[in-house]
Parts: sequence; C-alpha cells; structure tokens
Amino acid sequence: MVTGETAAGTEPTARAVARERRAAARTPAPAAQGAASNRCSREVALPRGRMANALKIRWSDRALDALRAAPMVRRAPLADLSPTRELDDASLAERLELVSRAWLDVWRTRPDGWSGFIADVDATAACAARLLVDVAARGGVMEALAAQVRCLLVTSSVREILGFEEARRALAAQDEEERAEGGEGSAGPHIEMPRVGEDVLDAGRPIADAAERAGALIRLAHELPDAERAVVLGWALEAAREEHAGGAALAAAAAALDGQARVTAAREAAARLGRERTKESRLARVSLAALLPEAEALDLGCHAFAEVPADARSDELPRLSEAAARWSPAAVRGLWAWSEALPSSERHLVLAHLASGLPEAEREAGASEALGLALSLLEDDALPPDACWSICVLAPHAPAGAASALIQACAAAASFRHPVVTAVAVRLCDLGRVEDALALVATLPDASDRIEVRSALLAHLPAAVREAAWAELSADLRAGDGARTLLERNAAAWTRALGADAVLDLSRELGATWPALVAIAGASPDHAPAITRDLVERALDLPSDEDEVLFALVPLAASMTEPHARRLCERLLRYLDWKGRPDLLDDWTNDDLGHLAPLFARIAGPRGVTEVAREIADVARWLP
Repeated sequence: MVTGETAAGTEPTARAVARERRAAARTPAPAAQGAASNRCSREVALPRGRMANALKIRWSDRALDALRAAPMVRRAPLADLSPTRELDDASLAERLELVSRAWLDVWRTRPDGWSGFIADVDATAACAARLLVDVAARGGVMEALAAQVRCLLVTSSVREILGFEEARRALAAQDEEERAEGGEGSAGPHIEMPRVGEDVLDAGRPIADAAERAGALIRLAHELPDAERAVVLGWALEAAREEHAGGAALAAAAAALDGQARVTAAREAAARLGRERTKESRLARVSLAALLPEAEALDLGCHAFAEVPADARSDELPRLSEAAARWSPAAVRGLWAWSEALPSSERHLVLAHLASGLPEAEREAGASEALGLALSLLEDDALPPDACWSICVLAPHAPAGAASALIQACAAAASFRHPVVTAVAVRLCDLGRVEDALALVATLPDASDRIEVRSALLAHLPAAVREAAWAELSADLRAGDGARTLLERNAAAWTRALGADAVLDLSRELGATWPALVAIAGASPDHAPAITRDLVERALDLPSDEDEVLFALVPLAASMTEPHARRLCERLLRYLDWKGRPDLLDDWTNDDLGHLAPLFARIAGPRGVTEVAREIADVARWLP
C-alpha cells in the first residue's frame, strides 16, 4: 500500500488563480449594487480585464443561483408540449429531449423560462450522473457520459449568457448615471475612465469561446484512432476558423492535422497571425513554420525573428529559436546562416537553442560554435546572465573536447552558478567523467544546492556508483528541507534509474505528494495499478470541496478499475459545474473537459470520447 499526504502538492500559479476565481464566483453580492458599485469598482487595484472577468463570473453565478432557488415551475401548462409527461419515470434519452434548443425555445415563451429550463437541465444531469456511477448499467455508460457533458455545457453556456446580459444592464445603468451627473453642470475637465465590465462585451456576443473550443476538441482527438480523430479535428478546424478565434487556435488545429490539410491550414493560420504583431504571434508563426515546405518555413520564420524589437531580443530570441529547432534540418541550417548578421551578444541566444535541431553528425560542431560565442562575452571573470542560460542549453550537446571550457564557465557564472553547474555536471557524467562532475558539485557553497544538483545527477550516474549515491542522497533528503519538492521533480527519472521500489520506500518516509506518486506510476507500468488503486480510493474519500486535486490523477486513467474511473469522472464533471463555457474548455489550469480525455476513453472508449466532442460542437451551434 502506498502512503503519503492527501494533498496534491504545491499548486501551480494558474491553479491558484482558478481557486480565487471560483471563490469570487461563489461570493454573494447585493443585487441592488448596480451602477454605483461599478463606478466605485474602478478604484480597485486590479488589471482591467481580470476585474471585468471576476465581476462577470460573480454576476452570472448570482443569476444562475437565483434561477435554481426560484419556486418550482408547474409543468401542467406545458404538458401537451413536453416529450415526457412524467419526468420521474422518464428514460435518460427522453430527458435529453429537454436539454435542447427546441425545448429552450418552448421555455423562453414564458416569463420564468430560464428558471424552468435550468430545472430540466439539472434534473437530466442528476439522472446522467447516477447512471454514470452505476456499475450495473454497463451498456449505458457512453450515453450517460455524453448526457452529463451536454448538461454541463448547457449550464455553463447559460451562465455566460446571464453574465453577458447582466454586464450589459450594469453598463447601461452606469451610462445613465453618468449622463445624469453631467446634466448637473459639473465644472472641470471630464476624465474618461475605463468602465468595469466593458471587456465582457468586447466580443459582441455572450459566448466567445471558439479558440477554447478548438483546443478542447484537439485534446480529445489525441485519444482517438485515425477515423474518429479526423472527424473531431474537422470540428476543431471549424471552430478555429470562426471570425473571433485568434490565429493561434488555427495554428494549433493545423499542427494536429495530417497531409495537405495540415499545409493548407498552416498557410491560413500564418496569414491570420501575420496581422497580429505580438510576441505570441511571432512564436506561433515560428512554430507553424515547421508544418510548411522548407522555403516557406524559412521565409515565415526569418520574418518573425526580424520583427522582434531590440529591447525584447534577450527574452524572445531564445523562445523563437527553441521552436525553430523543430524545423527540417535544411530550414534550421538556413536560419543558422541568417543569424550570421546578428552581433555575438544576440547570435548565441539563437544558436544555443538551434543546435539541437541540427543533424546528429553536425550537432557537436554547432554546439561548439555557439558555446564559443557565449564564452566570448566573458568580462571581468564573469559571464552575463544570457550567456549562462545559453551554456545551460548547450551543455547536453557539447563535445568531449569542450569539457574543460564548461568547467571554467561554472566559475564565471556568478549568481547563475547553480543551474550552470547542474547542466555541466550532467554532461560530464554522460561523457564518463563522473569524478569531475562530483567535484564540481562539491564547489557549490550551499548545502541545499548541492543536494538539489545531486538529485538531478542521480539518473546519469553509472550503475556501479548509483546505489551508493542513492543511499547518501536519501539520507540527506530525510534530514533536509524541500525533500518532497525534489522527489516530485525527479520521481520519474529516479524510478527509471533505480526501480520503483526504492523510490516508493523514500516516498513513504517523506510523505510524497500526489504528483510524485503519479510520476512514479507513469515510469513503472508494473507498479501503476497498485499505486493508482490506492490514490483513487483515498481521493474518493475526500470531501467535495477538495475535488480540484483529483485532476492530478487523470494521467493514471488507463490503470484505474472501471468503477473507480466512473466515480472519479462523475465527481470531476460535477466539480466543473461552477465554470462558464470558455473556462470549461480552456486548458490553462488543466481542469477542463479536454484534459479529462484519458478518463473518458477509459470508461467509454473511443466512441465515448467522440460523443463528448460531438456535444461540444453541437451545443456551441445552438447556444452560440
């Protein structure tokens, strides 16, 4: 039995922000706050877009809660229109007819229409959830999954529509108040202030989620065989081509396609991205170039590189070069030649990342050239930060003859010595110079830094010294601080080098985080079922307010038992109920529908994943 903490470890920044947003969405606000509140909110020290989005979440959540709290609507007046006279005995298929555009149109003819429609959606979702976790109902898993996803998408869409309408009413009230204030003849110049909530309306429609929808469909398609994958990618491409989707969404769709369809979509994306002169657009264009023929790729990429402002080159050139390293070898050589016009202080930023894209026979020579450029920037026995980062990137490709130069670079790395020593020590081990690597680690003055570098070095040590090194490192980890963080970071590499048993023994003593145990399971297929079973059993015993940590277990879906997978899936879908539709599909915190694709595949197979994708595409058509 695997033991450890129930917490999922240190939260990523994006997940922490999502927690704040969820809390903001569920914080009640007085309904009569109105325009005066909006005007006062201008003084809140938050970025305009984030403030507006937080307000929209609060508005939409409050409105949806009000609908759900409304008195039960009598169904008798609609009995002749209802496909299910008695909902209590209705099948899931009959209930699903109430989660449709046709039934929404029926409800919207009544003053209390949204309330009645949401009541029908909630009842259908509850029925689908019961069937999803009912192990006896094996034949209806796919239908139950698709139904629960449809209800979730519809609820999130209604949430967005209500937030949009509330924002429009609030801004109209603010306009009216400002006109009234202006009519009193107030003296002094008028200062135009950004209006809270205005960003909500920028898209001109309640739900602007084409880019997020395309991304979710692409993530679902990764779990499908070729025939179904092509269908789902067709829906993703359709979403990415919508007018308000950015060029990056179309580029992502192009990267997922094959053959001539990929080239056609890539050219279309490049044209759209060319109108967006931002660093995100430049990175997307360089990445996109890998999908194009050599001449087009080089032309597109070089234009993006040349577009980088002088004051942004140290930040952007490494990112662009890392993406360019995935081009064809001929295109990489072309960019290498293009970079000759750059000064050494900039060229090393390009060549350091580009070297990995050269053919293996040319890679060491290219790395030596780039390393020489970085080392040439040495001044007063110190290397600038940019040169230190280039050395870290180049170290894995450096030839044996450059080992002495790399060791000397460590002494000149100043405040960046720790990452440079890590990269160089790993390379020395790979070159068979283990004693030199360990001696280099010993030069670090801080004990915690030495432990961290030895943690990264372990998987690169030869078997003859690995056991002794592991015993020493384990003792230091037990006695030191930050041991669980290092275990989480290195768990997969240690498992591959030492076997799962040794790493699991340490994890029991340290109280491993869930991500560390997930990494161990991923690196050891033989141990994955037992680790997964223990983690899921503990996860399902957690209270519902901790459901977000369950997303850490999704990568283990293939090792789960079917009952565990179905229960976990139902809980995670229920957790997502608080999100609006763009957030429900957006992967920035890895708690979106697309991120659940491995779990969908485990409980319902490829057809189930395809049906989830169909619901995403269909709901967007009738609730745009």
